[in-house]
Amino acid sequence: MNRKIGSIVVAGTVAATTLAGVALAGTASAATPAGPAAVSAGSQAAALSGDWTWTITRVDSYVWNANVRITAGRHGAYTRCSDGTQLFGPQVGPGYWAFGGECYGHGTLSAFSVY
Repeated sequence: MNRKIGSIVVAGTVAATTLAGVALAGTASAATPAGPAAVSAGSQAAALSGDWTWTITRVDSYVWNANVRITAGRHGAYTRCSDGTQLFGPQVGPGYWAFGGECYGHGTLSAFSVY
């Protein structure tokens, strides 16, 4: 099941973003928490090209959160849950953003990333 969900973002600042579910990819902080992970080729290429960086601030069985700095292009949060649900947050442009996702009602968090 694929669906796009909404969020609240404020240009140039970290804003609250509510998303449901995601896979680890990109440039993570030195203290990346252990947990659900999957590398997305598109996300990895964007991170390696310097389009975005992130600091993961929370990961548990159902929820993830990260502070994301986008320097070029447009990117959004991606979440995958154990029941197969995939959730895509809206794409945003350059700035500092709060990305995240949750899998409540869709099993547990399987993967998350920036796409």
